[in-house]
Amino acid sequence: MTTRYAHAHLKDLSPHDVHALYKLRTEVFTAEQRASWAEADEIDSRETTWHVRAYDENDHLKAYTRLFLAPSVDDTTKGELEVRIGRVAVDKHNRGEGLGRKIIEKSLEICKKEFHDIDVALEAQTHAIDFYKKHGFHTVGEVFELGGIDHIKMVCPADDLK
Repeated sequence: MTTRYAHAHLKDLSPHDVHALYKLRTEVFTAEQRASWAEADEIDSRETTWHVRAYDENDHLKAYTRLFLAPSVDDTTKGELEVRIGRVAVDKHNRGEGLGRKIIEKSLEICKKEFHDIDVALEAQTHAIDFYKKHGFHTVGEVFELGGIDHIKMVCPADDLK
């Protein structure tokens, strides 16, 4: 089965792609995980936000992440800004195919290309800590609750991006 990867700003996506990404995010975070945050937010439409998508040969969205610049609010990353990876989602019908690994690898490639020397951070659900460690991330700080789910901040220094 062939997977096609793409990344774009929200304004450059087709209505079909926008609908598909919000549908996948709503299914994963609202329906499955019962997260209490608003699924669509102002971060989606920022000029510095990239929407990374994985499609099958029928143009069905299988996996997604978003990348965006944010102020570094603590001293866990170097510099005034950090790139954040968020809304990591894999369609429940495609789990177990390695798509989570691949979409993170693609996201890190884009971080290196588009954001150059800026450290990458994410708020990992605690059950996924080992998964992100395999991609060069390390935990920083304490566990916190976000949307009713335990998370921890993880950082991958820009110098470690492959």
